[in-house]
Amino acid sequence: MGAGVGGRVHAYYLRSPLQAAGVDLLRRSGSGGYAWPSANGWTPLVVRGLGRDSALVGALSPEDLLLRYACAAGEGWSFELLSRDKCFMRFARTFAPEDRSERELVDENLPLLLRLAAEHNPRAHAGRAGAAELRVEALAVLYSAPSPKRSFSSLLGLEPSEGLFYDDLPSDIHERGLGVVRVPSAGVRSRKTP
Repeated sequence: MGAGVGGRVHAYYLRSPLQAAGVDLLRRSGSGGYAWPSANGWTPLVVRGLGRDSALVGALSPEDLLLRYACAAGEGWSFELLSRDKCFMRFARTFAPEDRSERELVDENLPLLLRLAAEHNPRAHAGRAGAAELRVEALAVLYSAPSPKRSFSSLLGLEPSEGLFYDDLPSDIHERGLGVVRVPSAGVRSRKTP
């Protein structure tokens, strides 16, 4: 599994409506990090350093689904949708030095991506026309959106979609009242903001 565009992982999103599931995954992996409150069926996770990547994936339970999302301003973006033992799809789009896309298993598993998008998108429940519109939107996001990172986040309901690099987290993250839970790599001491 590649680290993503620019070698800098932006964030992970565990498919779970429960922040506690993200806290548990961080604890089991030994990676430590931060778990944001869940939104739209996703729990955003941030871990420190690319070396923790395989530990996080290895700690997934068989039914867990994880989205690894990376971007680098002006360079491109990528995502992988995976479980502990399987990569369902991998997509990368680079802008420099040339605009190109690499995709692995996207065509075969596009229905899975569309199902995940539909779960929080009211247009998908508008019958066949809404589902067709969502499919066109998903393909446009992957291959031709002018702001693919923001469009992709919107398509899947990934919140927050900005400011999730570990090294860029503000030192007063807990004082900001975001409901973020910290899981230290040395144990399960967590600190939750009110």
